[in-house]
Amino acid sequence: MIHRVSKYILIATILVQCIIHFGIPLMPHILNDPAWYFMFKHYLFKGIWIHEDLYPSFIQPVLYYCPLGYSLLHYISGGIAWIFDCSFADVLKHLQFIIYLFSGRLLWIIAKPYATISQRNLLCLMYLWYLPFFNYAHLAMSETWFITCMLSSIYLFQIGITNQKTKWIAWGFILVGYTFLVRPVGGVMLPILLLLLLIQPHFPKKKTHIFIASLCFFVLPLIQSGFNKVVYNTWILREGFSWNLWNRVVNEDGYNPNLSEATDEMKVTLKDPNFVAKSEHWWDITSQLSNLGMQPKEIQAFCMRICFDGIKANPGTYFETSLKRGLWILPIEIQESICIYSTPNEYTEFLKNYTSRHHQPLLDELNKQEIGNTRISKFGIKLYDYWNWFFLKLNNQFLYIVIYVFILILGLIEIQLYIKHRKIDPIILSIILLPLAMSLAACSLEVLHNRYYLPGIVLEFMACCILLNKFNQFRFISSKN
Repeated sequence: MIHRVSKYILIATILVQCIIHFGIPLMPHILNDPAWYFMFKHYLFKGIWIHEDLYPSFIQPVLYYCPLGYSLLHYISGGIAWIFDCSFADVLKHLQFIIYLFSGRLLWIIAKPYATISQRNLLCLMYLWYLPFFNYAHLAMSETWFITCMLSSIYLFQIGITNQKTKWIAWGFILVGYTFLVRPVGGVMLPILLLLLLIQPHFPKKKTHIFIASLCFFVLPLIQSGFNKVVYNTWILREGFSWNLWNRVVNEDGYNPNLSEATDEMKVTLKDPNFVAKSEHWWDITSQLSNLGMQPKEIQAFCMRICFDGIKANPGTYFETSLKRGLWILPIEIQESICIYSTPNEYTEFLKNYTSRHHQPLLDELNKQEIGNTRISKFGIKLYDYWNWFFLKLNNQFLYIVIYVFILILGLIEIQLYIKHRKIDPIILSIILLPLAMSLAACSLEVLHNRYYLPGIVLEFMACCILLNKFNQFRFISSKN
């Protein structure tokens, strides 16, 4: 009975989301990331790169992200739009919605060995009802694609471990390598999954599998490097690491860049003894140096030296802050919903006022969308607004503390099982370790932003499902006794 009811609720939820999906447009984020992603497609298809007005001296593309990461969806959408003479924005929106639903299916499959059908239906409902997942599927952002790649990697790893098949493990690590391209923090999956492969009992030829898995991880990053050499004349995978680190060390930790020898050398380079480096965000120092004629690689090298000096000046505080933020502050950070409005005009006005040379090619595509032209689309916009209102009522820190505690409890149970029975479940351990590792990596290398933990919430929902089943099993055993 519960299984049937949960199934019908699941189908109804998807139908309602389809109505909303066809009513709302694809939107940018309030951050600059959508323009960076789209600019790779714009350059590949048209050979034109447009920089922000902040950087007047820049004369070459900047690989702030990997061009074959999330932007791969932009290339595919652009190709489909060209072949069928349709809207790029519509194609990308539909593609991301399908990917979003596919992630729900992956959750259901991965949880199969650990939960009943009803419990897995509940897991999918938790995923579908949690608005930020649906929200990001309708933004030109990498979150939806990253989550799908992460879950697909876990699923392939699960098949390989369960069936002891080398080919599935190999495919899993190839996909892990691609997940790293979508978002560099995905690279933490490599050491974690290799460790779980190493400690897996009764697995034949461990060293061979670990060697093969390690090689497979580098397949797509090497292809990315070759692509960059052909298209951008550089073997570098991506640039901008030092910019993100600058935001952490200088902007957030408060290190004064003018205490570094790198700033003294910059005074000589600029022939300006009065030069004072801005102690703000990376785009501020980058704009300052760009206006003085410097190129991206020179600025990034300067930022990197400053950051290393900042960490060396107070390493204890840096690592302590990273641990505190990564293991507690970020996991319980309240998630947000972006660009959700109650009328079609508000969507149109946002796009109209979202002006920038760097964003303009993307905005030209987004403005081709038909927003609220039918009763169904207006109804979808209203439904989305009501859903957002309901989400905001429930969206509080207590919710995130509760689901974070669930994953910690699951971790304690797995530790106890290992101590008592020497049992190890690599999939459950990956579900526990990956959110923590990604959170630590994000907080060590970048500024605190709630969207960095969104993939962790997916895994926390799965942990809740697994724990629910364990509690039910315990209750059943207790009742028999």
